[in-house]
Amino acid sequence: MKTTENMNSKTEELSRLRAEVQRLRTVVRKRRWEDSALRDIVQGVLATTGSAFFDALTTRLGEILGVDHIFIGKLLDEGEDCVETLSTWNEGALGENFEFDFSGTPCENVIGKKLCYYPTDTASKFPMDHWLAEAGIESYIGIPLDNARGEPIGVIAAMSKQALGNPDMAKALLEIFAPRVAAELDRVKAERSLRESEDRLAGLFESAFDGLVIHQDDVVMANKSAAEILGYSMSGLVGTSILDIFKPESMTDLMALSGERPHRPYETICETRTGRSVHVEVVTNCTEYDGKTAFITAFRDITKRKRAEESISHLATHDALTDLPNRLLFYQRLEIESERALALGDMVAIHFIDLDGFKDVNDQHGHAAGDEVLKIVAARLRKTVRTSDTVARLGGDEFAVIQLGVKEGTHAGSLSMKMCKTVAEPISIGRAEVSVTASIGISLFPEDTEDLEALVSKADMAMYRSKSIPGCAHTFGG
Repeated sequence: MKTTENMNSKTEELSRLRAEVQRLRTVVRKRRWEDSALRDIVQGVLATTGSAFFDALTTRLGEILGVDHIFIGKLLDEGEDCVETLSTWNEGALGENFEFDFSGTPCENVIGKKLCYYPTDTASKFPMDHWLAEAGIESYIGIPLDNARGEPIGVIAAMSKQALGNPDMAKALLEIFAPRVAAELDRVKAERSLRESEDRLAGLFESAFDGLVIHQDDVVMANKSAAEILGYSMSGLVGTSILDIFKPESMTDLMALSGERPHRPYETICETRTGRSVHVEVVTNCTEYDGKTAFITAFRDITKRKRAEESISHLATHDALTDLPNRLLFYQRLEIESERALALGDMVAIHFIDLDGFKDVNDQHGHAAGDEVLKIVAARLRKTVRTSDTVARLGGDEFAVIQLGVKEGTHAGSLSMKMCKTVAEPISIGRAEVSVTASIGISLFPEDTEDLEALVSKADMAMYRSKSIPGCAHTFGG
């Protein structure tokens, strides 16, 4: 009788483990989709310019945020309260552009001011905006677009018939992309201005937003924007060698600066009067000055845009809560380190970590406390491993560690014990003290397998075996 009961108990436990593995596989697939979507928005947007850039951004933001409507709009020169959309995305497809008076709309609280988020009852909050009620809009989020001088030039706004699923992600993405959109608006405007004003060089020098210098070997003329970007007076720039201002990174850039190759924009570094380096986008064309051949170089400060692109790249490869590498970067590093291990004759250990007791923290103290626990555990794991190792958050309360230079399995087991010990230390959350423990599964490359997906899967399964063995902190997945 007892034998039958034991068999039934083991069968039920096996069924439960199988169901849990299936759930985790579903979570992994979802996380991979999110990583893929974020990677798609980064790659698709950064590779385009002009209207293609605006359409790509509204489409990808609409898809990843799950909103019903999103648009990028610019202020019209002829009306202080009028916006012209440059790209609209409505219920899954690009739509027709339009103009609207933003007085009495949510955009009035955004343009030239700050990011605004109205999670519910947006239509009732702005009764003058009849479209909100007609479209059944529940939530709204918008961010202002300002040029490099802090002047309002437009807005990005998204609306949905229900509350946003992830408002923090929406805010982060809009804050990251807003400088890039504003820079593109300025770029398009400056490019059009330059084409239309080629025969009015004097007027262009007085009004152009971009820095402009005319030079032969030395600068012979400069506009106000050039002087402001470079930290000179306009007269102080005259007589300065062009090569003392711009620092060509290659012979190709040097030839572009001297007009000796087809003229196209390129990025380089310029140095201000005080020695500060500024990222600039530069284009040089031939002109005539005082009856002699000269060159006109237009440049704009793209330092903010470069920083925004770096932020976008970081967001695509790091977990937003803990700032640890995410699943995408984890696999990228695993591929690199596995190839290096084969060349050196070393092993790489994968530690798949799951927190025990974390659900109780969430249930008893709330999700904010749970987030704080995850951040503290992430910091502890980072301190436990070497700087050459990688600690990643794969999602939820799952972490993974890539341990390098492993000579034998006991080295991996030793690190696993250290991590279990540091994770188990009490954690203070406000006035409460909580604790979680870690179950760890370990697999070794190339000893267990050279297939990286299978390697992680073995560590994952080993982690579940460790949970089923009382008093066992870790097991190997070979």
